[in-house]
This record gives sequence, C-alpha cells and structure tokens, in this order.
Amino acid sequence: MEQPVQASFPELSRVLKGRFPFRLACPSFIYPADYLPNVRKLGPYLDEIELLFLEGRHRQHLPDGQLIRRLKSLAGPMDLSYNVHLFTDISLCAHNEQEREQAVDHTACLLSRVESLDPSACVLHLEWQGGTRKEFVSLGLQSLQRLQEQGAVLKRLAIENLESYPAAWIEEILDRSGFGLCCDLGHLLMQGADLLEVYERNRSRTGIMHLHGVCERDGALKDHVGLDRLQAGQLPQIKMILNDFQGVLCLEVFNFEDLRASLAVLEALLD
Repeated sequence: MEQPVQASFPELSRVLKGRFPFRLACPSFIYPADYLPNVRKLGPYLDEIELLFLEGRHRQHLPDGQLIRRLKSLAGPMDLSYNVHLFTDISLCAHNEQEREQAVDHTACLLSRVESLDPSACVLHLEWQGGTRKEFVSLGLQSLQRLQEQGAVLKRLAIENLESYPAAWIEEILDRSGFGLCCDLGHLLMQGADLLEVYERNRSRTGIMHLHGVCERDGALKDHVGLDRLQAGQLPQIKMILNDFQGVLCLEVFNFEDLRASLAVLEALLD
C-alpha cells in the first residue's frame, strides 16, 4: 500500500526550480517515507529527484512496473526529471566472476526498468574490493562491456568517483570506455583532493555532480552531511565549479534538516 504524504512533514521554504544554471536535485529519501511521498513533497520545489535503488542483490528489491508508471505520471505536472542511483550492495568489480555476472545482470535489468523515466543519468558505483589499480580497471572494463552488450546506453551511465580509491582510477576507465563521470565533490573532499583540478580534467564528460558536507566526528571524517558543515576554505573552489557547471547537481544528503541547511548555503554561495 502506498504511504500517504504526511502533513506533519516540514516543507521547504522556497521554490528553486530554474534558480541556478544547473538543475538542482536531492535524493528520494529525505523524509521517512517511500518514493512516491518524497517525490510529491519535494518535486514542487526542485528540478530533479535522485531515485535511490541501492539494494540489488535480490531481484525482489528492483522497482516494479507500477512504481515506475506512478513516478512517470508525477514528473510532467511538476516539471520534474529524475536521475537514478544504481545498486551499492553488489559489485561490478568483484573478484568472484559469479558475483560480477550477477551484478551485471541485475544492473542491466534495473536500467531497462527505469528507461521509460528518461533519467538524466544512471549513476554507477565501481566498488574496490582490494587488489591493484590494473586489476580494478580490468574488472571494471569487463563488466561495463557486458552492460553495453545488454543494452546500457553511453549517454545514460555515469560512473561515480568514490573515496576508497583515487579519481585517476575511474578516469582511466572512462578514457577507455567512453562513459561519463558523476563527479562527487564530497568524496574528493574526503580524500583532500584538489576539486578544481579534477573537475577541469573531466569537465566535458561530467553531466551530474554530487555535493555534500564533510565533517569530523568521533575522530573520523564523515560525509553526506549538510553543506553548513563545510569549512570556509573549501567553499571558493566549489563556487568556481558551480558557476561553470550546467548539468545536474544533487545535494546528496539524507534528511530534511541537512537538505534545508544545504539549500541555504548554496543560495548564499551563488547569490
């Protein structure tokens, strides 16, 4: 049964559709409810929603046709688009061949199911399970080739840089495969990387970006928090990048307070 939109859920204070040169997005789980209530609540305020389909090990977690049709029916009246975040619990770079094949099969199935939503991007993690850069790149390229054989479209798929290995590893895969980059600025901050340098190297193939705060908690760095947790010295490069960017920017935080704080920081930064 579909969950109703909770009247008690707080509202965003301003409509930001068309406010920036880029399309502004947030994840589909800002409120403690399912996809449709979140889309109905957030869709009037933002340009795009990132649909999180993170569990793919078991096929029953894949979205069914009814959900896809309802999401599609909501998009038009709200002038809303979607991007899709693919699974994080199965790895296209697994050392075990059977695990890689399962990941390819389930990812191809999800890509097929969401195609009717005309997503701006389908964001893919290539999880590193240890080993050398050469092994990682080889396994990633093999799986991406298999995805293409099953119909994955170059213009749709964007591979996200992760904090567990250097961005250069992903760049090598992109150079050799032709897929695009989902540039996650928060992950680069976790690594202490030069944001502008990475962005400029990949500008022409970056159609979607993730942005979130990074802070220290209990002696360790934590990401996916509000932009209000960023240090002042981190903001100039972010501003330079966003003033140039014209794709989709997803504020990848996962609760209302972090989203509200992030929107306030973003507006002040780009005012």
